[in-house]
Amino acid sequence: MKHIYVLRHAKSQWPEPPIDDFDRPLNERGRKNAAALGAWLKAGRLIPQVIFHSPAARAAETVRHLTEDWTGDTEIRPAQELYLANRSLLLGFTRAVNDRFRSAMIVGHNPGMAAFASKLAKSGDKEAIDRLKGKFPTAALAIFDNPQNQWSKLIFNETRLIEYIRPKDLQLLNNC
Repeated sequence: MKHIYVLRHAKSQWPEPPIDDFDRPLNERGRKNAAALGAWLKAGRLIPQVIFHSPAARAAETVRHLTEDWTGDTEIRPAQELYLANRSLLLGFTRAVNDRFRSAMIVGHNPGMAAFASKLAKSGDKEAIDRLKGKFPTAALAIFDNPQNQWSKLIFNETRLIEYIRPKDLQLLNNC
């Protein structure tokens, strides 16, 4: 079984004067949310073996803050084709992941990430699926089980949603 992590980059800045979309950094909230998500993944022992991310500044910075407290051998690889990718491209990209990885995280941008996650969400907790399909905000993460043992056999509507976490869910957990 393979595990697919679909992460939308954290909240970014809209600086004045405007800069190119590709170069926009995270804002303070985005940095905090990415770090909190990384801590949650580490605490749950849900760290993926490889992370592929858009090379845009906000996606790369999300990964940097996400992984800052991790130890281990997670491979981190920028992938130009993930910048503003649509769901079909994301499916093709994921199908090309090396089978030596049991778990892979894809970090990118909306609307592609939301559409990709929605199409993957075949089964799992119905309430979580409804939340995912309703909104996929910045720093939202969906984790899926793929019943196939080969990435190349991944198809839409065959995976099971095992986790869907948003920044506001992490805030609620931390306040308990």
